[in-house]
This record gives sequence, structure tokens and C-alpha cells, in this order.
Amino acid sequence: MQSDETSIRVGKKTWWTCVFHHQDSAAFLIVPSRGKDVVEGFLGSHRPDYWVSDRLAAQVGWATKEHQVCLAHLIRDAQYAIDDGDSLFAPKLQELLRRACAIGRRRTQLADATLRAYSPAISCTRARIFLRF
Repeated sequence: MQSDETSIRVGKKTWWTCVFHHQDSAAFLIVPSRGKDVVEGFLGSHRPDYWVSDRLAAQVGWATKEHQVCLAHLIRDAQYAIDDGDSLFAPKLQELLRRACAIGRRRTQLADATLRAYSPAISCTRARIFLRF
């Protein structure tokens, strides 16, 4: 399950367009809140194994196994830091995230052994990012 939200004007008030996406289907809700009640109302008693979202607290904690922060949001946030003058950490973090996204796009075509081989390379890259400073 993946989710996100964006503001929309309804009359003179701010409402929210919430999207819930899973494989080849998506549901859009236009609601006056983006709180946990929206997620609970949409899901009912169902809880997905995995969930990807931004860091909005209302969308965290619903997965039965794991929650992942949306890499596109992290790439965008790294770009904000780069635009604000960070030339050390954010560019390397953005590079790591872009590489993870590229691997993810090819995931279905990659053998399990190839994916396992990528894991140490990404871990080493991540270690270099944090240990270089």
C-alpha cells in the first residue's frame, strides 16, 4: 500500500485529496481532514503487510510488517537541502536514494542473487556517506 495527500480548496476551506495506491489500483478521497480517521475509515479492519508514505504521522503504523518512507519525498527533501547550500551530505544522500529507486524499478527483472549482491554495495555507499564527514 502506498499513500499520499495534497491540499485542495473546497469553498473557502482547505480539504485534502488522499490517494491510496496498491499495485494497479488507486482510490482517491477528498476529505476535510488528513488525520488517522481518514486512513481508518478507508482501511476498515484491513491492515496491509507493507506501507509506503511520507512522514505524515497519520499514515504511519498501519502496516503489519514494515513501513517505508517514500524515497521520492526524501529525494525532494535532499534537493531542498542542496538548494539551500548543502554540498556535502545531501548530494550523496540523494545519489544513494536515486540508486535505490533505479534498482527498485528493475526489481522484477533481477534475480535474487543480483538483488543480494546490490545490498552490500548500497550498505557500503551508505556507510561512506556517514563516515566521510
